[in-house]
Amino acid sequence: MSVSQRAELGQKKPTLAKRIVGLLWDSLDDKSEEEHRLVRRLDSCYLIWACFYYFVMYLDSTNISNAYVSGMKEDLNMYGNQLNWMTTYWTIGYIIGTLPSQLIQMHIRPSLWLPLLELVWGALVMCMAAAPNVKTIYAIRFLVGICEASAYPGMMTLLGNWYTPQELGKRSVIFQQSSAAAQMFSGFLQAGIYNGMNGSAGLKGWRWLFIFDGIISLPIAILGFWLIPDAPSNSRAFYLKDVDKQVAQARMDRHGRARASGITWNKLLKVFTHWPVWVFVVPYVAYVLALHIASYMNLWLKSLGIYSVAQVNVIPSGGYAIEIVCALVYAVVSDAIGKRWPVIMFGASLGLLGGILLSVWNIPFGLKYFAWYLTFAPVGGGALLFAWGNEVCSNSAEERAILLGWLNTMGYIFNAWVPLYAYPANEAPQYKSGYKVNAALWGVYLLGIPVVLWFSKAFPTLPEEQCHTEEVVTGKDVEIPKRINEIIRWQSHVKGLPGPRGLPVVGNLPQVLSTFSAEQYRKWSETYGPVYQVQLGNIPVVIVNTAAAAKTLFLTQSASLNSRPLFYVFHKLVSKNVASIGTSPWDESCKNRRKLAASALNRQKVQSYEPIFLRESREFIEELNRASQDGTRDVDFKAIVHRLSLNLVLTLNYGTRVASTKDLYHDPLYAEIVEVEREISRLRSTSKNLANYIPILRLIDPVLAAVGLQKTSKYNSEIGRRRTSYNEELLRRLQEHVYNNTDTPCIQGSVLRDPESVALTRNELLSISLSMMAGADSTQPTIGWTLLFLAHRPDIQNHAYNEIKSSGVLKHDQYGTGEVEYIRALVKELMRFYTALPLAMPRQTLTDAFYEGYTIPKDTIVFLNAWGCNRDPDAFPDPWAFKPERWLGNTDKHSHQFAFGYGSRMCVASHLAFSLVYTVLLHLIAHFEIKPSSYDVNEKNSTIDPILGLKDPTALTASPIKSTARFIPRSKEL
Repeated sequence: MSVSQRAELGQKKPTLAKRIVGLLWDSLDDKSEEEHRLVRRLDSCYLIWACFYYFVMYLDSTNISNAYVSGMKEDLNMYGNQLNWMTTYWTIGYIIGTLPSQLIQMHIRPSLWLPLLELVWGALVMCMAAAPNVKTIYAIRFLVGICEASAYPGMMTLLGNWYTPQELGKRSVIFQQSSAAAQMFSGFLQAGIYNGMNGSAGLKGWRWLFIFDGIISLPIAILGFWLIPDAPSNSRAFYLKDVDKQVAQARMDRHGRARASGITWNKLLKVFTHWPVWVFVVPYVAYVLALHIASYMNLWLKSLGIYSVAQVNVIPSGGYAIEIVCALVYAVVSDAIGKRWPVIMFGASLGLLGGILLSVWNIPFGLKYFAWYLTFAPVGGGALLFAWGNEVCSNSAEERAILLGWLNTMGYIFNAWVPLYAYPANEAPQYKSGYKVNAALWGVYLLGIPVVLWFSKAFPTLPEEQCHTEEVVTGKDVEIPKRINEIIRWQSHVKGLPGPRGLPVVGNLPQVLSTFSAEQYRKWSETYGPVYQVQLGNIPVVIVNTAAAAKTLFLTQSASLNSRPLFYVFHKLVSKNVASIGTSPWDESCKNRRKLAASALNRQKVQSYEPIFLRESREFIEELNRASQDGTRDVDFKAIVHRLSLNLVLTLNYGTRVASTKDLYHDPLYAEIVEVEREISRLRSTSKNLANYIPILRLIDPVLAAVGLQKTSKYNSEIGRRRTSYNEELLRRLQEHVYNNTDTPCIQGSVLRDPESVALTRNELLSISLSMMAGADSTQPTIGWTLLFLAHRPDIQNHAYNEIKSSGVLKHDQYGTGEVEYIRALVKELMRFYTALPLAMPRQTLTDAFYEGYTIPKDTIVFLNAWGCNRDPDAFPDPWAFKPERWLGNTDKHSHQFAFGYGSRMCVASHLAFSLVYTVLLHLIAHFEIKPSSYDVNEKNSTIDPILGLKDPTALTASPIKSTARFIPRSKEL
């Protein structure tokens, strides 16, 4: 109820003093009496407890510095960077514990989890009093860090569960500033203990500090079991009545603060492909690192030699007092004006001034004191940044929790090592570069806040009426981010061609990476048409989604779309010396290699390889039968299919083969091939390798590799070297056999015997080999899906078996080469329905190409969405139904089969691949009745669903997640 409404109802107008108090503590806003009562109860019980909780946590985590200057250094014979390493070990534990703790709070009540951790860390802190050496301190500090990791992000998340945007800033800052109070109190406590307890019971004063800190923790932890309110939807806090919980939930609903529904892998992926976790992290990391400098003020004071131990501990308390006052002012102003960013930037400016003054160093004594105290002034901005994150991510409780935990984790990842280099202990207190680094970090912080503001305006996560602290951009204002985005994308788009709007720098990558990209592209075609553009990082890519559009571009303009793009990861690192035919740009060398390969793979030559198909198919059948023990056991056929696929490419390409499945892992050469080819498939993916599209990632490659986001450039180059190495060895062996006329008929042997091959370099010969080896990538998923599909569709399987019997091919010894029209149709439909390569190998325009009035400029990357084309209802009526019959009779639909790509650069081995799968399928159905595995009988839909059954939606090839079935012989004589 507003003040004017109260006046209309005859209520007494508040006094000036009350209005001032209301401004400072939101007690005269338009909340109802029920809301005021709820907030008072939360403030008096939960907020006060939370402040004591964080007070104790900070006391326990920072007392190491006080102990160091109060005798611990001398008693434990510490030297060099050992003080920094104590902090680093705590930080490592903190990093490891933060995100898991945030996720655990989604499943275990915070009122149980947080107090339990405090009990543990309190006990550990007391154990530090008995530490005989530095290594013991290291170990305990690491464990304390793990336990304390929950304190700051966990409590900030809980504050977001209860307080509205008008209230959250002040409460967040008050909670945070209890740490400053802890640091102030620690100084006085250490001074008191040093003077009063030093030597008592034979213990030094710094040891008593740890004991007292641990004792203080215990009652606070016990109270937490009753005072933490969890969330409005499930609170058991004794001081909240049912009506309070209902009011609290209504408040959160009104402000778009979503309830927690539990974390899943899909939600986790969406959080990490949403902008807040990446945009907030830069200023927050800079903030955490910049704050570190304030903790070295006592080292400067000690170096002066004019202060006692007690004074060295007490004087920095003035800085903490400044921190508290500034933080409270920031919070009040921020909540009053309804914005976080101006206040955050003002505080950061004070920190920048302090850093600059300390960088100069040789300044008057009083000014240096002033500079040190300025480093405390910006601290409250961190709590406001967390409050801002709480509000930006209001529509997902999981994202709020993960964002706050993620920011803390990333801040402390850098905090674990940057201080060791910026502030080496042997340079204290006049660090050569530390103060300059500090000033630079405040600069990064100041630049990062406007970026967060821009993203929150350009891509708001809340409806307009629910955004309180940062206004939503509407009307003409929305043109600003659009224009900025277009500047970033300048010359990085196809003029006029429609497409989904992307984010600056990353474009549409977050949308593509969070789902099955080929299906996302198909869905977008329903909005933007069959041909549109997306922005992958700073690269525009044209997506072709229908059969008719593919014909227009890839057939009628095949000369314009005959080349391949050069991707950074695969071409500049993995294949910098030699690339396969399929991934090579179009030039004279590629033309010659493709011509020779095509000659070795024409229909007539493919027929000559049929004995190889027969042999491998029959060995495949025999191995399945042995594994199934005559149909009595479930078979995990993954390794068997892998051996079949690898054998086929090795035999066809080099005339060699893997003798058994065990050799895949125990024979050094074959084990090397298996491992490297798996990595090659990952590195060829158009979705997984972000450095292809975002050049800046190439500059911070070691950092991304260190945190597990990608492999290093050196690793990727090494994979390419290893692939070249074993292919060179296989080629060398084959050349010896060809020279001695002892070779087995194979594709590379045919190339070597072709007179035109004399003109090929060794790298060009290797390129042909690499092309054949890549065939295993698509063969494995096709056969894997086939086995699962037949197991779950006995109607199709029985129909196929009856067709085989009626054709008469079973009467022939070599029936693997017989013609059964339905089996051919079944293979085509399997390849359409389970498109092994959902996004065909990308093309690049050699010249301008044209589509319905649009010009696709030269050097534009074009993706053929084979998955989308194979689900084009104009080409395939009822495309989501599995219908082998669509391929029977006189039909030209073979021209629309996109499993092997389309046009002049489609797979050169398409005839070979089709014949191979046909032969294997004919043998399978003739020999086995295939049934689901015993634990998969009720999961028909998900197992063989081409989307739900995917193992990795972002992989190059579409492989099934499951690989078990039961193979029952149709005859005892196999």
